[in-house]
Amino acid sequence: MTKGGDFRLKKLATAFMLVLGIVLLIMRFQLQQKEQLHTSQSQKLKENKANYLFETVIPKISKDAGILVASTGKNIIDSFDEKYPDKSVLKTELLDNLNGRSDESPAIAIMGDNVQGVTLNEVSQNESDNNDLVILMRNPETDEYLITIDMSENCATDERFRNAKSEALGKPTEGIKGQFADKLFYQAYEDLTRKNKTFTFWSYLDVMPDKAWYSDVFNMDSTELVNLKAYFLKYNVDLESLRSFEFLTADKIYRYEDYFGVPVKLRNGTYTKEDMPIVIISGFNLLDQLKFYPDMNSNLQNYDIEIKIENERFLTYKAQNEIFSIVIIVMFIMLFLYTHEHHRKSTK
Repeated sequence: MTKGGDFRLKKLATAFMLVLGIVLLIMRFQLQQKEQLHTSQSQKLKENKANYLFETVIPKISKDAGILVASTGKNIIDSFDEKYPDKSVLKTELLDNLNGRSDESPAIAIMGDNVQGVTLNEVSQNESDNNDLVILMRNPETDEYLITIDMSENCATDERFRNAKSEALGKPTEGIKGQFADKLFYQAYEDLTRKNKTFTFWSYLDVMPDKAWYSDVFNMDSTELVNLKAYFLKYNVDLESLRSFEFLTADKIYRYEDYFGVPVKLRNGTYTKEDMPIVIISGFNLLDQLKFYPDMNSNLQNYDIEIKIENERFLTYKAQNEIFSIVIIVMFIMLFLYTHEHHRKSTK
């Protein structure tokens, strides 16, 4: 081939490469635009699911748990009123038990009878530990809240009453586990006792180490729902990421004074530290409870379907874009070879 032919061949190759590059750049730009739109739409769907879960589903289940708490509290009050016409007898009995001076108490038995076997929405026995009732009481002699009634099999110990430290850490040497996320537990315990919150959550159940959210749950220390919602979004609104959590709806038997009429605070706002409040807690596992709310469960599943469709739509477009890119490259090569061969024959 002559020098002139080489030059024309280089010009032809450059032209083909330039046109091919422009076409591929346009396709790449379209893919990026489509990806940005997909990311935005996918995130919006996830936010809609998270909003629905945290603003509609959880509040509804918590409201039902609150009804259970109120009815249990009323039953306990009615039993106390009937069995202890002299409230001072009841107070002495409870104080002696909380402080280890006695290990017999019909009053403790009354509270236990009102809690035993009771679960939110009558969850089956296999799931009852994560959906049952717990009762806390404040010991005015030590200024410490104690877990007084807890029928859960998965946290049973040889201690008659458990304090926060015992519940958080358990007794590993005796095979008794504590809370999985102990920092989160301490915050939730503070919510239920000192802060008078009526809703909080902890993670007693373990998270398997192979789960992506293992470290986040283990190190969690905030009981603010906005932070749990952010965590939920981080893990692609996967309900499995909430499996270990137990949501807690609670209230005291009389909020501003105890059963015996001792106020929680003086008029100047300081704590009396003489009251003996009883805190009733209805815990529930979200995934267990969703079985009893078919409409809300179905709505959550519909969000998952929409998210899946959006992902599949983008992946299909991306695959088509890649295939078209390969086809165009092959076509340009074949066209270049054909043009080059035709040009070579015509110059002979």
